[in-house]
Amino acid sequence: MLKYSYLFLLFILYSIGISYGIIVGKDSVIIDVPTNDNPLFDIESFLNLGYLQRVYEIAHNNLVVALQCLFFNIFTVGIYSVLHSLYNSFIIGLFLGEALTKVTVLDLLLKFLSYGLTELMGIWLLAYSGFLISIKFFFGRRFFSKKRILYFILVGIFLIIESAFIENLCIQK
Repeated sequence: MLKYSYLFLLFILYSIGISYGIIVGKDSVIIDVPTNDNPLFDIESFLNLGYLQRVYEIAHNNLVVALQCLFFNIFTVGIYSVLHSLYNSFIIGLFLGEALTKVTVLDLLLKFLSYGLTELMGIWLLAYSGFLISIKFFFGRRFFSKKRILYFILVGIFLIIESAFIENLCIQK
């Protein structure tokens, strides 16, 4: 039961964070993010990048988040990803809440879900792998073989890269 309860916990917390973010986001105006050297923060310069450069920037950002979840989960027994999921889902919910005041739910679902689900599953697979490694490291209990955990990590990385291509198609001018 413990083997899958961590994924269930991430799902529940993510759902709560997004729901709360949408409720708060409908009633607030999100302040523009200041620009810096990262093109992801400046929407105009980001959209002016070439196709593969945009894919690289999206994939790089998401892989950094996923690898942080993997490595920090090893040392925190999964607590890092629980907190990160709450924060990340709340921020996404804020943007979705504000977007719902400007577009229809169907438009938002078609654009967001097409890449959001694969990206999320990739990040969760790496977070789950870190949790499984920490259980073995701290408690000596193994739920899956090393080969299976490596498979989870590789599939998670593939899903994140795939979602970057899909997201790029969804945000093209």
